[in-house]
Amino acid sequence: MTDRQPRRAVHVLLVVCALAGSGLWSQPIAAVEDALRLTPHIVRDPMVNNVEAFRFLMPPDWQVQGGVVWRHDLSNLAHAKMLISAPDGRTAIELFPIMPYSWPPPAPIGGVQHFKPGGNYLGNLLYAPVEPGVFITRYIAPGLRGQFKWRLVSRTPLTKVVETIAKSNQPMAGLAFRVLGEKVRIEYRLPDGSMMEEDFYLIFTYTTSTVGITRGSTWWLAHQFYSFRAPKGQLDRASNLMHTMVASTQISIKWFNAYMQVRQMAHEGRLAAIKQAGELSRKIAQVGDEIREINRQAYENQQRSRDEMHRQFTNYIRGVEQYNTPHSSYPVSLPSQYKHAWVSNTGQYVMSNNANFNPNEQGGTQTYTRLKVYKPQQP
Repeated sequence: MTDRQPRRAVHVLLVVCALAGSGLWSQPIAAVEDALRLTPHIVRDPMVNNVEAFRFLMPPDWQVQGGVVWRHDLSNLAHAKMLISAPDGRTAIELFPIMPYSWPPPAPIGGVQHFKPGGNYLGNLLYAPVEPGVFITRYIAPGLRGQFKWRLVSRTPLTKVVETIAKSNQPMAGLAFRVLGEKVRIEYRLPDGSMMEEDFYLIFTYTTSTVGITRGSTWWLAHQFYSFRAPKGQLDRASNLMHTMVASTQISIKWFNAYMQVRQMAHEGRLAAIKQAGELSRKIAQVGDEIREINRQAYENQQRSRDEMHRQFTNYIRGVEQYNTPHSSYPVSLPSQYKHAWVSNTGQYVMSNNANFNPNEQGGTQTYTRLKVYKPQQP
């Protein structure tokens, strides 16, 4: 891969962070009417000695399928592929695989006739770049929801979020960078006759070379790619909770450090001969636990970027409120329809509209702290 190919580390980190356990709820708060409980769910990566990859908040009765997927044949190496479902089996968050794409310049500069769409060139799938909404309606909806005869309802640009991501990327000589993001809503009918709505959130970054033999080549990659779905008429309200779950994601610095070491192995060509997942697993198991300073800095930079991005998402959806939390230097986003929020010493959250409710008076062994609304510092 050439030096002008876009850096994948932060992209993959944010993508994996697009979600993330265990933790039993030990207090009988379920008896309190209108109380919402959220408990940390931990996603572990068997390929990295089963360390914690990331975590996120979710109601204790939701179910999680999937996890971290490693692909040695792709330039971004790892992504999350998951389905997080409510007890009704229909309300759900889906994280889609993140594939890196590129498209070479037209002939005769780069000899495009030697490449076919869908092929793999230096770890990137060869497809001409398209807008997020076109990607959803041309590839994703027909491929995943085609059997339900889906219908496009709306395409909404994510302007503020796109601006935040664009500002966080430093310009590089010889490269043109742009960001596009959309929320695409579709609806479809299930075999039992019930109607469903689904919102796809997709943000693409596009990096185009403007000089040299790669002039005109574009590398494009999803910055975030997931969907929320629910029975028709229930999606907007359910989205507040699902945005909370997405925004609460925290990646493990230990996993990120291992990922960066594997990237270095790939850069040095030490993964080139790998043909099977078992071989990749043995290579990954060799990475050290020592966290390099450069990896720590990259992790901290990502955390700051992610915080600002989710703040813009919070402003956009207006169904989420941010609170200061003693468990992180960054605010936590919680559904705004609840007036009172608490967090336990083990990181479990409870929200209620009952002004007389105090989770510390419900029995059990955990201690709860009332949360205060986060107020960002003015520049």
